Amino acid sequence: MDGHFEELNMSEMQTEWFCRGLIDLANADGMHETELEVIEEFCRSSQLKNVDIEALGKMGFDPTQAAAELTGEARDAFFTTCFILAYADGQMSDIESDRLSAYASAFGYDGAKFEGAHVHARVFLISSIAAEIKNHTLLAEIGRSFGLNDEQIQFALSGGK
Repeated sequence: MDGHFEELNMSEMQTEWFCRGLIDLANADGMHETELEVIEEFCRSSQLKNVDIEALGKMGFDPTQAAAELTGEARDAFFTTCFILAYADGQMSDIESDRLSAYASAFGYDGAKFEGAHVHARVFLISSIAAEIKNHTLLAEIGRSFGLNDEQIQFALSGGK
């Protein structure tokens, strides 16, 4: 995800809401170390480089207020990143899935866009792993376990080309 957020050009307020949402999602079923790493990476590549994540988490997250701030590409990036975060500890829990559905409802995020963000996140994860692991048979199995179809898996394994 290095460099993934720099092109968004979000305001400081948008960046804060984005981060607060990630923290809220990670805390939904207990923050895992790998989830914290995703949040820290987001902060490093955004306007919140020296933020106190614990203090920001204490501010809470209201999806309705966040929806007013996170629009357009920032909104799409938020949902994709939430899905990436949900898988950071190995699998998306039912609690995280329910929380993401609640976010989508508050944001008025339609089912097609929601599923598109979910697919984008899974393809991103498989592509990232493929850069390190050359066993594409294993990666295809992982992709299938994530619910990706063969076309999406091949796209991920080709580096998104």
